[in-house]
Amino acid sequence: GLDALRAHSQAQADGGFDVTIDAVGTQETALAALSLARRGGRVLLYGLRSATMDGFPLGETIFRNLTLFGRTSAPWMWRPALDLVARGAVQLRPMIGEVIDLDDLPAHLNRRREAGGPLKRVVRVRGQGECVAPMDKEGNDHGA
Repeated sequence: GLDALRAHSQAQADGGFDVTIDAVGTQETALAALSLARRGGRVLLYGLRSATMDGFPLGETIFRNLTLFGRTSAPWMWRPALDLVARGAVQLRPMIGEVIDLDDLPAHLNRRREAGGPLKRVVRVRGQGECVAPMDKEGNDHGA
């Protein structure tokens, strides 16, 4: 809260941040990332909610000599990440807040993450009467 506000105010007084990241992908957050970058700074646009943005400050971006980076995925990292999980070096269970059925997904899509709410949800897909994900709604393992 207050520490972040002080850091933000100091960074603006110093001309902005060297690097800013928008991981949300709304017009508001992308424009904030651009405006908070210092002259000659770098901006990573990682979130993507819409492929177009009205009012993109192209002139300001060029004249402030900002470098933009876009990233939607890092496929070269999937194998090493999966290897870490397979070796037990990364535990996924603490990150899973709840398991929901595919039929219940529409009700969850527009729910915002509340304070203390689940970080991630696992969507269980049923096929031929079997559960593809080896967990029940409470996240208990069943044969994994």
